[in-house]
Amino acid sequence: MKNVLYVMLVLLMILGLGGCGSAPEVDAAASPETSSAAVESEVVIPESSAEIVPWPEKFAEIPAYTASAITDLTAVDDYTGSMQFSDVTDEEIAAYVTLLEANGFTAEGTEGNNYTKITSELSYAVGWNREASDMKLILMITPTAANDKEMITNWPAELEGIPALDGYMANSATMNKDGLVTVDYSEVADADLEAYRAKLKENRFEPVDIGTGVEAYVYTDGIGNEFLVVVNPQDDVAGHLQISGIITPAE
Repeated sequence: MKNVLYVMLVLLMILGLGGCGSAPEVDAAASPETSSAAVESEVVIPESSAEIVPWPEKFAEIPAYTASAITDLTAVDDYTGSMQFSDVTDEEIAAYVTLLEANGFTAEGTEGNNYTKITSELSYAVGWNREASDMKLILMITPTAANDKEMITNWPAELEGIPALDGYMANSATMNKDGLVTVDYSEVADADLEAYRAKLKENRFEPVDIGTGVEAYVYTDGIGNEFLVVVNPQDDVAGHLQISGIITPAE
């Protein structure tokens, strides 16, 4: 569940989620109910002297970043939003990470800029991209029970065009509300995993660096449809493998 949420957040960040100023302001009244507001921490992030745009009530369970003023606030959909900050320092980011961890968020990936929290009712994710002293903060909140849609356990039709892993029956296949499909396998031999990587390359999928340590491949067909696949070996049990894919139609 956390891996699916993490991959979903990474893909949104890579795809340039919510261009600044292109979407309406976040509507707090349209937010799903949250179980409780983020708990206070002894960690203090110094507030900027500039006027601070209020942290949206929709994301009350995600600790607010208050070290810099929000310079742009956009709503992508009912569950996702982004904020832009300026004059961000490494020390302020470190303080925010401490605040996230104090509120039960755990790091995902290897870059230290993606955090998730799963409760019985809601799932939360926060990630950020930085360019010099500018930062875009991306927030996601989804109902846990409705986050994944159970699918068939062979290769899903929704991933047509992405090579299947041969010789294995999936434990489960799920699709989230944004169309990201994740197929879960057990006892996948190392040789078969290497054969799958070779199969991707044979089908003209090229490795793509999405900047988070995730192994990903992409292929664009002749009419502009983009096929993105993430190969994600799990470290809990030997042979546990998840393959995630999403197809973006040509515009």
